[in-house]
Amino acid sequence: MAWGFVYKRQGLWSSFFHFVLTYELAYLRTINPHATISLNFPRTTPFKLAEKQMLPIIITGGPGAGKTSLINQLAQQGYQTFAEVSRDLIEQQAQLENGILPWHDLPGFADLCLTHMGEQKQQAAQHSVAFLDRAIPDICGYLAEAKLDIDARYIEASAGYNPQVFFCRPHQAIYVQDEVRPYPFAGALAIHNALVAIYQQLGYQVVEVPWGSLDERVAFIESAIALPIE
Repeated sequence: MAWGFVYKRQGLWSSFFHFVLTYELAYLRTINPHATISLNFPRTTPFKLAEKQMLPIIITGGPGAGKTSLINQLAQQGYQTFAEVSRDLIEQQAQLENGILPWHDLPGFADLCLTHMGEQKQQAAQHSVAFLDRAIPDICGYLAEAKLDIDARYIEASAGYNPQVFFCRPHQAIYVQDEVRPYPFAGALAIHNALVAIYQQLGYQVVEVPWGSLDERVAFIESAIALPIE
């Protein structure tokens, strides 16, 4: 009922506007029959529309996919970006005597990530366009890959991001094992696939970013979500 009423009102206003415009054009013609009349209405570009509606945009995928380099490139292009929470936490916790690390205490580390990623999401939401290097749904993916239960609070907190999520697939040519990613390349692919499955289960649209130069990958993302190309 409410939508029908709005539709009818819009129809009435449209008819009224058309009547007034036709009358005014006819009047102008009587004043100057040879005048060229141009109607210029303000346009809302796709980017202006996006500025009003864009939720924080997630860039994710398995380790060793060039994801962080892509985030850094977006920052250089002038976009607001947020660094990967989990990597920063691992580096911080590794310095502590009883630090919480994911390969020793994944549930405890997931809890840490939830707090910091929640704060990051709130900060990102204050910007018209912002890119996140991983987000709360990633926690669910890592827990699923480890065959651990996913608490309801992780599911609930996974909402509030842009419906399109950009995935970078691990690339063996750039994959390096280190203290932050102590598993082989096959493990990175398994994590990637678990993340894809979780995001799809949460209702997000998974968009794979093709491998290429950083400029090409940025252009792909800009095109996919109608961001302005510099």
